[in-house]
Amino acid sequence: MNDSTDLPPPEIDFSSFDFTNLTNSFLSGATRRQSNGEKYLVFFLDEEIYAVASEQVVEVAPSLHAARLPNTPEWLVGVANLRNELISVVSLRSLLGKQNLDSPPKSKLVVLRSPNSASNVAFTVDKLSEIIILQSEEIEFNKDEKTPYIFGKAVHQSNSLTLLNTEKLLSSLVI
Repeated sequence: MNDSTDLPPPEIDFSSFDFTNLTNSFLSGATRRQSNGEKYLVFFLDEEIYAVASEQVVEVAPSLHAARLPNTPEWLVGVANLRNELISVVSLRSLLGKQNLDSPPKSKLVVLRSPNSASNVAFTVDKLSEIIILQSEEIEFNKDEKTPYIFGKAVHQSNSLTLLNTEKLLSSLVI
């Protein structure tokens, strides 16, 4: 079936987009959820489509060389210098129990605010797709305790999205 609605969303190059102060630029007011929904950054990991709340995203950066640290968990790719700031680079694949593959050439770093640290944390994604708005009624909330990093699923333009709970994901990172 070659229906155009079955195609994944187009890839958008976010490399020059500055996500600094994303909350201020995309959301009006101080409230996280508003009647017009919440914004999510959509990205690919393998062939699966994921999304994170945009208010947690500091910026999207091109893939950087991460210096591996000795005696660290497999999920910690290493540390990288992003504009003179040392950030931890995490393998989202490893955290989600997927096979760790080499990053594709168009891979990006999604830099997130770390709730427990002064420094930000980045995770690698294969490619970015778009920023969307989801209403809470569009989200099927996950009640499965076995997948604490996933808080729900949604459908956007006939594509199934897995919604990540970045607060739980980041707070679980203990070396």
